[in-house]
Amino acid sequence: MRNIGTVLSFSLVLLLLAPSAMGVLEETTAFEESHEGVDFPVGWTEFNLGGFFSPEVRMVYPAMFEGEDKDMAGNGPFSWMVFVGDSGESIDSYTLLTEEFAKRGFIVIVTQAFSDETDVEATLERLTDIHDTMRQQNQTNLHIMGTAENIDVDHWGISGHGKGATAAYLAYPFWNQSSEASTRHPPRALFGLGLDMEDVEDD
Repeated sequence: MRNIGTVLSFSLVLLLLAPSAMGVLEETTAFEESHEGVDFPVGWTEFNLGGFFSPEVRMVYPAMFEGEDKDMAGNGPFSWMVFVGDSGESIDSYTLLTEEFAKRGFIVIVTQAFSDETDVEATLERLTDIHDTMRQQNQTNLHIMGTAENIDVDHWGISGHGKGATAAYLAYPFWNQSSEASTRHPPRALFGLGLDMEDVEDD
């Protein structure tokens, strides 16, 4: 009887885990090799995710030449990440950090802090909006020339600073609950700077 109980308990655990596992696409293994050459020039551009009053983000990326709105380098496809800023910080505050990523072949989308870093649903919605933009960018050169088929849309990560790091940390495990979980790959990387959990409840 004990063995039957153990098997039933184990089966129940598997059933509980099944929706989470099934809700996330299997990772592809088609990675670009790490960039070992000289640093890329850094390009950047700013745009709104939707209409005029929608959130503004900055895209920092490996470029052909350094500067605003320059063509993306042709050595991709490049992996990418979302970086959520801390409350009270501007997008400009993260210029030095994000440029270092771009020099080594990563695209970074910088967004300002969310109104409530503990609102996982709102964070997932913003991440989905950014993912939409990156898919469009990869197909149409929407904001920058040279990006078509040059972005590794399936390999991306989320990160942040302070309360932005908290937003990334809290949302990361729940991509399978986003509206696009069945058709888009989840973030595969997570990191944060100065994680600020002050407003996160213990339970």
